[in-house]
Amino acid sequence: RLIGQLEGLGYRRDESLPPELDAMARRDSHHLNMTAPGERGVKIELHYCLLQPRGRTRIGYEAVSSRLQHVPFMGVQVPAFRPEDLLVYLCEHGAGHAWSRLEWVATVAELLRGGVSDWGRVSAWAAELGATRRVEAAILLADEWFGAPEAAARVRSDWWMRAANRIVVRRLLRDPQRTIGSPGEHLTYPLLTDATWAARLRRFRTTMFVPSLADAQRFSQTPRL
Repeated sequence: RLIGQLEGLGYRRDESLPPELDAMARRDSHHLNMTAPGERGVKIELHYCLLQPRGRTRIGYEAVSSRLQHVPFMGVQVPAFRPEDLLVYLCEHGAGHAWSRLEWVATVAELLRGGVSDWGRVSAWAAELGATRRVEAAILLADEWFGAPEAAARVRSDWWMRAANRIVVRRLLRDPQRTIGSPGEHLTYPLLTDATWAARLRRFRTTMFVPSLADAQRFSQTPRL
């Protein structure tokens, strides 16, 4: 219904997929982009699940609705995550992109400085999502770049976390303007911060042997000889 309302206002999807790829898009992706008409260039990213479902359990609205609270925004009440739940989400999102944007690390640091108080809530949802080590690694990364010593004191680091964060630090120091991580970074960082060997194996198998939507799009665009 929301897509129809936006289309009625002139918004258009950034890309249209052929029918044979639409089912794969729903399985493999977690959002679609729509752009405003004219020269405004306003883009809206509509999520139909919280995080990319590829290689993980789908996290739909029903799984997060109980974690939402209503807060004022531009004169109206809108649903938003509590700070503790937002922290877990931001850490999972940033890790999935190998922290390719420094602003994402800064956002975590600012949230740690003033917003998070219920660490039991953080731990519980991170464990439920299998994100405990990614949250801990993100806290260490935020402390290294922007200073979050009180939060970092709660974290026990290990070689895997430090190795993952070194990848991010080297890349940001070398090329801070690049905002899209390489395929290798997108695989290596989450792999190093997965909670178990079983999770690492599942991620590696999915990445290497299960075609993604991007793979299917490339294949469909390849001219036949």
